[in-house]
Amino acid sequence: MTAFLKPLWSFPVAAALALLLLAGVACSSAAPAAPVAPTTAPLAAPAPVPTPVVVEREVVRDIVIEQVVIEAEGLREALAQLTPAETVMPSQAGSPPTPMPATVELTAPEELPEPVTIGTIYAYTGALAVSSVVMRNGVDLAIYLLNEAGGVLGRPVRALHKDSGSDPEVAVESARTLVQNNRIEVITGPLSSSATLAVAREVTGPNSVLQITPSATSPELTTVADKDFLFRTTPQDGDQGWALAQLARENYSAAGVLYVDNHYGRGLAQVFKEEFEAAGGQVLAMAPVMVETRPTYVEELAAVTADDPEVIIAITYNDSSEVYLKEALDGGFADTFMFVDGTKSQEIFDRINDSRLNGSVGVAPGDNSPGRAVFSYLYQQRYGQEPNTVFIANSFDAFVLLALAIEQAGSEEGPAVRDALRQVANPPGRVVGPGDIAMALELIRAGQDINYEGAGGNQDFDENGDVFGSFEVWMVEDGLITSTGRFITP
Repeated sequence: MTAFLKPLWSFPVAAALALLLLAGVACSSAAPAAPVAPTTAPLAAPAPVPTPVVVEREVVRDIVIEQVVIEAEGLREALAQLTPAETVMPSQAGSPPTPMPATVELTAPEELPEPVTIGTIYAYTGALAVSSVVMRNGVDLAIYLLNEAGGVLGRPVRALHKDSGSDPEVAVESARTLVQNNRIEVITGPLSSSATLAVAREVTGPNSVLQITPSATSPELTTVADKDFLFRTTPQDGDQGWALAQLARENYSAAGVLYVDNHYGRGLAQVFKEEFEAAGGQVLAMAPVMVETRPTYVEELAAVTADDPEVIIAITYNDSSEVYLKEALDGGFADTFMFVDGTKSQEIFDRINDSRLNGSVGVAPGDNSPGRAVFSYLYQQRYGQEPNTVFIANSFDAFVLLALAIEQAGSEEGPAVRDALRQVANPPGRVVGPGDIAMALELIRAGQDINYEGAGGNQDFDENGDVFGSFEVWMVEDGLITSTGRFITP
């Protein structure tokens, strides 16, 4: 074979050649060529069997391939399925051809079990995107631990993620997609109270789909008509507003409030005002901030600081807070702030990078339970950092509770999982936590009761799907969010 032809002689060429032969390309039609001295012993004449395939010479796209001997085992198997029963393949020189079977029995690969799928509706775009991306770590950690424990119902666990766009209408469309197209009956999310209420009213409640939000805190969730299909793994704002007011009143007597203009912001701001003034303080001004982040908030800052409050209470989301905090500090509007769960984000304080915020304090759901400590350790092992963004722990708990309830129910159907949810979350039962996922699943399979005490609190659901818990006092120290070690319980 010439130097030009040698690079072309490969298994794919041989495979193509053999298939062409089987399709009926006649070797005999090619014009005879000058004999070429064989480099090996000549092939033995085939036995007199029907239609043998003995390839000595063929023309493929004007390239002359001489004395082809196909020895690739994979091609042998492929040809065996395509050729008649008596077709033979050229064997080693000097040996008689070996008949090949008409078909080859192939062992089908073992089918993997269909995964147990839980839907999520988080905010990957819009005002809540900064927190949402980190909160999803809690979901991913839960999936990892559940699958390490062998999965649920003997199957792997996965999440099917959808974006709420930080917008109630987008959240509703994502929920409809999960329920109608993907046939999902258990969902965690959305994150905001407005989106959560919209999804409960329009999708999950009417379709008997179980929904657990890790972060919607509006008191309106308590009374929404959801047919007992809406739950949350974080305390509501009636409790947070009280805790925030008690903390503020310890150091200030006059406050201004910036709040995001939606269910969450309006509700929390109103509770804070009532509780702060009941404790002897005075709210001098309250200025709403649009949900969509704007390039400037000078107008709102001017309004809320007009009467010179001692502190600004920031009840907004992270993206907008980054803008107005910079403007407040650089424009001389204010330099003393208190924060809440919606403004607890290490990423935002990293971006602002202003030492004048050191010493600022805030409140957010959290406690000092063993479950929290174990979760913090597991999170650091997985991600190499502290879970300092709010609601990561609550996201973890929501997903774990759905998975445990599916195991308890023996089903992924919404009503059955809903009925099993309080069985795995509430007393009585053996207490299990974030580090006991495998044991919790084993206990359920053994018919024993469990009581999940989570990373974000005890997660004991009442008749409205609410939980009660403490609020951690956190502080910005050297630019980092740190725990003061203090917890306020309503």
